[in-house]
Amino acid sequence: MGANLLWHNFLQKASGWCNMNDRKPKILSISYDPSLLFTRQAMLQLAGYEVVSAEGFADAIDHCSGHFDLIIMGHSIPQKDKRAIVASLHEHGCDAPLLSLLRHGEHKIPEATRSADPQDVDGLLDTVKEMLTERAAANNGFH
Repeated sequence: MGANLLWHNFLQKASGWCNMNDRKPKILSISYDPSLLFTRQAMLQLAGYEVVSAEGFADAIDHCSGHFDLIIMGHSIPQKDKRAIVASLHEHGCDAPLLSLLRHGEHKIPEATRSADPQDVDGLLDTVKEMLTERAAANNGFH
């Protein structure tokens, strides 16, 4: 299947991922790799989400003062760094569910709510939608 057809199919499917309510769910996306961060932000925005991108530990903490419905940590971040970032985010009041993107053969860190394979775009977006739906149900909608 050609790249253009794959992208077209993604855009058609993405239009149905985010229809939770009037407010777009807000996602904090963290990565050590700026190109992966940019790609993830574009993908999530096309799926209808508001995305704040943070490159690295300090940038993530700087953005932590905002309310987020979900935090996504990229697979470019080593496991030990993910755990340190999560601890610091919690210290600063960021307590949104955490989706950890995994490298091949990696296991989910205990602090993560869920994990996903970043190479499976459909699966990743399905997981994001499921996590946001669960959070909305627990909170009777987004805050």
